[in-house]
Parts: sequence; C-alpha cells; structure tokens
Amino acid sequence: MIIDKKRIPILKIILFGFLPNPLKILYLKLRGNRIGKKVRIGFGSVIDAGKIEIGDNVRVGFGSIIRGKDIVIRSFTAIGSMVYIDVKSVRIGEDVTIRENVLIGGN
Repeated sequence: MIIDKKRIPILKIILFGFLPNPLKILYLKLRGNRIGKKVRIGFGSVIDAGKIEIGDNVRVGFGSIIRGKDIVIRSFTAIGSMVYIDVKSVRIGEDVTIRENVLIGGN
C-alpha cells in the first residue's frame, strides 16, 4: 500500500530547519522527546517523528531529513550533510557514522 505523503517536508524545513540549534533542541524537548547533551542539529535539518530519543554527543549535518514514527539515535553518532532517512522506525546504534548524501528508505 502506498502512503500519500510529501517526499520532502518543505513546511517543516522552513518552520523548524532554519532555527538555531538551541531552539531546535528546546522545541524537541518541549514536545516530550529525550535529547542528550551536546547534540548538534545542522542548519536546514529536520528530525520528524512521534517519539524521538537522541543520546549525548550526536551530530546531524546540514540539510538532513530524518523521518519516522519512532526515532532512536544513540550516543556519539555522526550523520553527515544531505542525508535522507524515511522509514517507519529508525534505530541507529552507538558510535555510528553515516556519511554525506545517503538515502535510506523506500517508496
């Protein structure tokens, strides 16, 4: 079954992606998500899910989009620029590096 949703969440990029990092972290925490210390979410990046858990020292590069119903990113993970992850459940382990221009997901 094909789910009708926009491939790139333009509105969320405009409303959330261009915020400075401290405001993004505050917004995610106010929505009830667990965000660790020294988390950096790059300019233009969006993390969109119902439940988000991010460990300490996580870096998300410029223009990355991570979408799913449940997102867990463990400590010391680095996600490069222009990464697009769009799956139902995202679980990225500890000390993982995802380089630039990676597409994870499907139709």
